[in-house]
Amino acid sequence: QRVLGPLFLPVGFPASVRPEYLEYQFWDTVQALTSYLRGIFSTRAVLVSVGVGNESASALAAAITWVLRDGAGMLGSLFFGYWCGGSFDSFLKEWRLFADLINDVGLLLDMLSPHLAADLVLPVASLATVCKAMCGVAAGSTKASITAHMALRGNNADVAAKESAQETAVTLVGIILGVLLARGLEPSESSASGVETATAVWAMFLVLTVLHIVANFFGVRALRLTSLNRHRVDILHRMALEGVDPVKRTVEEVAKVEGREWMTLPARIARTRRIRIGCRFDELYATPDHLQLLQQLAKKGGHHGRYLINLVTPGSLPHIAVVLLDGASKQDELMSYVHALELERLCHMAFDRTGPKWKDGAHRQRRVVALLEAAAEGVQHAWGSFTELQQDADTAEEKGPENRKRKGGATNMRWDFHNVLVHAGSWRVRLVE
Repeated sequence: QRVLGPLFLPVGFPASVRPEYLEYQFWDTVQALTSYLRGIFSTRAVLVSVGVGNESASALAAAITWVLRDGAGMLGSLFFGYWCGGSFDSFLKEWRLFADLINDVGLLLDMLSPHLAADLVLPVASLATVCKAMCGVAAGSTKASITAHMALRGNNADVAAKESAQETAVTLVGIILGVLLARGLEPSESSASGVETATAVWAMFLVLTVLHIVANFFGVRALRLTSLNRHRVDILHRMALEGVDPVKRTVEEVAKVEGREWMTLPARIARTRRIRIGCRFDELYATPDHLQLLQQLAKKGGHHGRYLINLVTPGSLPHIAVVLLDGASKQDELMSYVHALELERLCHMAFDRTGPKWKDGAHRQRRVVALLEAAAEGVQHAWGSFTELQQDADTAEEKGPENRKRKGGATNMRWDFHNVLVHAGSWRVRLVE
């Protein structure tokens, strides 16, 4: 313990890291080991596909194939980072899980490459490299945020260093196991064909892949993030509507709900299109008279008019647009999303009852105004539940680290209202009288 502890664990462990640190690192170690072992099989398959061991193959052709697949991976990482970089923090768990799943796809494509026609090897190998490049971007970005989450004493560098030491140890173990596996699965001289060996390799690869997916799922589920992203705010809002006591709306309880709702990921992604925060002013689709109404409702809503929210109904499927005004803070972003959730709830109730009538212009406008007014009233009650949580978090911060313990010794993690990640756009609007 005296030797391995300082080598692999952060200084001050366990008080210097989150309570779930060991659980997360265990599953992260398992997934890293399975990835390394599968990498041995996939690398062998790629080498075979480019002609290694084939006397008729050209070394130059193999080199060109290798360079082109690397180039495809570089381009893929650039475009992927450009398109998705802004959502890594807001959807940290989802992107962390995506990173390893897309890596599984890349490794699978590598394994298939020796069995393809010659003219398909380069496209498939390039696609596999793009998948692994996407994994590198997503995993690297989310890893930085997870490290910051785990470090409780500003010891990000120490936590990152010990993470690197753990990865090095896993790599060394992987090298040993990989050599043993490679020797054990090498075709014997008495074997008439490599069918049995190929079957064993594929069986081992698939078993390791299943283990890798399971390890990633449990690792991500172990995280108890205190940041307020859309999914966690949605859960807190539902708890408030159900009358759940604020004392029970803890980080631990919400994390349990998150773990049960992992299948709702497609619906949550679709919601980012239905609720657009920080959009351009023209996306508000407001006439001068309607804009004046929105400004009046903004002041009525109790958020000092630092955002405008509108129910946009260009067709039969409405969406919610939020324009953040100049000077809007993270608290305004959070309140605007709570406001949007309240408006969405009222919209679904009205839409279910009067769906076909939305197509009528006059009735639709009256319904929109009524829903906006009702949401402006309802958000004050909904926001009250978040205010209670924020006051609790502020009180705990004032009392200091000693307030991190509850009765019985359980860790009392509070919501971080300074870390609001509701996937808001970068646009801010200044209204001129």
